[in-house]
Amino acid sequence: MHTETLFKNGFIQDPESIEFDNAQTHEVYSYLYSALQSSDNKTINADKFLEDLSTIYEITDLNKCRLYFIKNFLSQYPEFFAFIQNMNADASVDTECSEKVLKVSEPHAAYNCSAVKSVSNSLHNARWSRAMLDKEKQGSVSILGKISESLLQKQLEDIVNDDNHFYNSSSMPPQIRLYGDFVVMCQPNNLWLSVKSSFARERLLASGYTNDLIGVGFFQDAKEFTNLARLRNFKKAGFLAIYVPSVPVTEEQVTNNVNTYDEVVAAYGGLDKMPQNIGGTQLIRDLSELHNDLKKLTDVDIKDRNLTDF
Repeated sequence: MHTETLFKNGFIQDPESIEFDNAQTHEVYSYLYSALQSSDNKTINADKFLEDLSTIYEITDLNKCRLYFIKNFLSQYPEFFAFIQNMNADASVDTECSEKVLKVSEPHAAYNCSAVKSVSNSLHNARWSRAMLDKEKQGSVSILGKISESLLQKQLEDIVNDDNHFYNSSSMPPQIRLYGDFVVMCQPNNLWLSVKSSFARERLLASGYTNDLIGVGFFQDAKEFTNLARLRNFKKAGFLAIYVPSVPVTEEQVTNNVNTYDEVVAAYGGLDKMPQNIGGTQLIRDLSELHNDLKKLTDVDIKDRNLTDF
């Protein structure tokens, strides 16, 4: 959904209808709202407005001003991030903004992490009117990874219980974090989930080698999962399944009405010809089935939780 349409549909409330916590937040909100009203394409260029915000916040360092703005304003009003150009925010702001945009465009749709990721990608691609600086590129890569993890965490929040299925947070030692992002206690080995953002490449193969693994991501390129040599390496590394999205996650996929999972199935000539894991079940799976597969697994008592036929 274009920014002009979002603004026209009342995605941003008039400041006169809001009761603000403090005068500074009111001033920033009113400033941004006024800037959007006067903008022809309903966008706000961070390269310009951060200087004005530095005066309001009385912070001369523009990067510190940006961080303060994210923490003290965008965290409270993430919908504004849909209109801001040439600036990274944190993963939580990006995700909440994307969820709000999706709710406007598809008000009756059930929560779908792939659909949220698709909106996030679209907003990200439209956000930059200039080439990103090196530090912005580095920050963007890190944020995209955290977005993928947070969306998956939300999708699995009714399963993750910090007891026998938990999130392997950044507070864990690096040698443990290396194995994956989530872990489910199982027999005969624990099951690790490795989350990647948009491409598998060799980073997925670098996850917990020789453990029982699941690869999860908003993968864009079906060819990553039709290469027989790479599939052999996935199996050798211990992957029992790799979950790919069955909804479009890029502008090109939306335009062509395709998705990565259907493209993988078509490349193999149908579901009955899809590659299998070492247990004889499907290796490449629909991301929308991840919750059901894990729920089925975790509903069983841990002593009977067997991965041999996962």
